[in-house]
Amino acid sequence: MSKIICLIVWGFILLLGVGPTFAAKNYTTAQDLVTRCQDVVKILDTNAKMNKNAAWCYGFITGFDQSHTAISFLIAKRQNVKNPDMQSHGVLYCPPKSVHFNQAIRVLVSYIKEHPKQKEMPAGLVAWYAFAKTYPCSKRQ
Repeated sequence: MSKIICLIVWGFILLLGVGPTFAAKNYTTAQDLVTRCQDVVKILDTNAKMNKNAAWCYGFITGFDQSHTAISFLIAKRQNVKNPDMQSHGVLYCPPKSVHFNQAIRVLVSYIKEHPKQKEMPAGLVAWYAFAKTYPCSKRQ
């Protein structure tokens, strides 16, 4: 019985020692995002070669966009909307069909640079803000 109590006590001691590590920032900030996505803008403007930062940025934007699309369609389906489209049924933003990832990345980089107080916020949240401001949903069905 005393071995079990000792193990439990040591477990709590270890957890207390590791606790502050778990409390540390464990998300990508808007600053992290803009640092990586600036490489995409550089590639677009100068024909520089693709690099890890740019690839990471494209991955982030693709995942972010796919998540928004999925959530938007699920909500539209629950509202019994037939054939929902992102231009009128986006959750927080409604980009035109003509928007390409490259344009969205430029929007995101510009927004973060223009809102320095948000640089330490989670990248996904700041992306929502940027796209909601740039591509507002003007009509709802």
